[in-house]
Amino acid sequence: MCEEADEAWEVCDARRVRARKQHTCVACTDPIEPGHVYFKTFTVFEGLVGGWKHCVRCNIMYRRLLTELPFSAWVDEKLNCGTSWNSAMGQDPPEDVARLAFVTAAEAQLLLVGPGIE
Repeated sequence: MCEEADEAWEVCDARRVRARKQHTCVACTDPIEPGHVYFKTFTVFEGLVGGWKHCVRCNIMYRRLLTELPFSAWVDEKLNCGTSWNSAMGQDPPEDVARLAFVTAAEAQLLLVGPGIE
């Protein structure tokens, strides 16, 4: 997530990690169970420290919004942007994005690709 970050961020550290205890996704508020992979972001912006945790499903949506929306658009990490994909993009969401609404946390773990998590 940091590679898309506004240059004003003094610090941005985004990591894919495996939960050792239960956490809560900042966007959907579903629990992130021990053993599940999640995405943790730490930021410093104008001296203010912030951070959030996304479950796999919400991280996929967040990253798609960052890459699909115009550069000037700001994406709320809670995915509470106050607008629909249709009104922001002028079209219905792609099928793979629309299906995310029906993916369970366990199914979302199967969507992960890339190197394994320690």
